[in-house]
Amino acid sequence: MRNDIFHHTPLVPIDGLSYPTLFNEPGECSGSATEITPEFALKLGYACSGIFNRISICATEHGICQLLLCAFISGAGISGAQILKNDADFYAAASYVALAFDFELTVFIENDGTKLRIHLIDKNGFPIKEDTQRKIVSNFGTNASFTITDIQVSNSIHGTKEFFASNFKQSHSSKGLAVAIRGNTSSAKVLKHTLSLCGCEIVQKEKCNLLFDISSDGLKLRIRDEKHIWHDESHISALVAYLFFSNNKKTLAIDADAPNVIEQIASDCGGRVLRIGRDKNAEETFKKQHILRNAVADAVYLCSYLSSSKEPLFSLMKKLPDFILISQEVNVKSDKHEIISHFAELKNGLYKENAESLRICADGGWINITPSRTGRALRITAESFNEEIASELCKLYVERTRHFDNT
Repeated sequence: MRNDIFHHTPLVPIDGLSYPTLFNEPGECSGSATEITPEFALKLGYACSGIFNRISICATEHGICQLLLCAFISGAGISGAQILKNDADFYAAASYVALAFDFELTVFIENDGTKLRIHLIDKNGFPIKEDTQRKIVSNFGTNASFTITDIQVSNSIHGTKEFFASNFKQSHSSKGLAVAIRGNTSSAKVLKHTLSLCGCEIVQKEKCNLLFDISSDGLKLRIRDEKHIWHDESHISALVAYLFFSNNKKTLAIDADAPNVIEQIASDCGGRVLRIGRDKNAEETFKKQHILRNAVADAVYLCSYLSSSKEPLFSLMKKLPDFILISQEVNVKSDKHEIISHFAELKNGLYKENAESLRICADGGWINITPSRTGRALRITAESFNEEIASELCKLYVERTRHFDNT
């Protein structure tokens, strides 16, 4: 495959165009189409190729994303890096490819309807660490100026989504269980294919009691149960953890901003939770487990239990401890990370560099503060066993965030 769309294009910014801050979120460059341009992707590829020798890259089918993909490949190819294009077209699949094939770097490009995003994922399937980001920023800032001629790149890898799906069916069977999948996104299609491989009967939603709704990035799962009650992603994650520990499993790793109720469930069942950002070996354990990494794995795990136990979902949900999460986004003028650091200095919470999230133990519950992906905003999430307490905690920290932002 040869790319010559940037034939004799100088690697310099377009007049009047300022590049955005390189990493707006951990492992993520994002911005509008006037900020994340082919020239930007070209220069980013060149910067990455000075650090990584083996790079995997994929993108959604949007025309601009494919254009950015070609630009990145051209920039990275200049330094002779081995570049393999694959067909994973949503984040969870791209992250799984990075881990399964041990690429030094996996790049995933998407248009989520609000921004263009270029994700940089390490070989463990996590966003690249801060020290790696600094190296890329340093390379990106070099004043190299050259022209692009035809660049020879390596062959593509096909079938990565099928590989992603097939790896979750190895030890799980859901024969005889009927489910419906909402939506027509790539992640929904992969979920449908995966559950079908596991033996589920995929039916129309009008004819089914269980309706699954997976987010477009493949990371979150909502389910409507037999009584037509919707359960959000936090309750589905808690249920998956409950089933895990109820099956005499002892250790489970969770993300930094996972619901605290999972730790309560582990304690009740005699298990142990390793939280990323707090506990030693949490990342190592997390990358070896399927569940709680992506919504497809969680759906397979849950369907396997529902099929074998014959217990309805609404009955299982009643076994969870009472908890509720309430979230609100707060637009801020100050730097989002400065505000999080301010709260971290005031409270003995949990700070995680990868997600830059802060967890604070409060009276009657927990507060989780994370940068929002929708712009200059913070998401405040309160967790408690009681809706009134969760609402009050959320309101309190929204007010504190606004107060600090205005002082």
